[in-house]
Amino acid sequence: MEYLALELAFGRLCVHKLHCEVLAFNEAVIKLHQKFGFEIEGQLREHHDLDGKFVDVITLGLLAREWAAKRGEMQAKLLGQNRIN
Repeated sequence: MEYLALELAFGRLCVHKLHCEVLAFNEAVIKLHQKFGFEIEGQLREHHDLDGKFVDVITLGLLAREWAAKRGEMQAKLLGQNRIN
């Protein structure tokens, strides 16, 4: 799904940069975004109130040129995982 969203944003919509925010404790999502080329750009300390407790938020960004460099690698990985042996 992430691959398709990036293809839409950078391909059809010609977006220059995508930016996202992830709750700091959600390490799996942070790693997923990094796998697709996103870079951590910052940490917003105690930025979000979650059930009465303030938690940090990690900001990530990906530029169109970075996706262009990463796209082929990710496409190959996805196609390789879908092969029937």
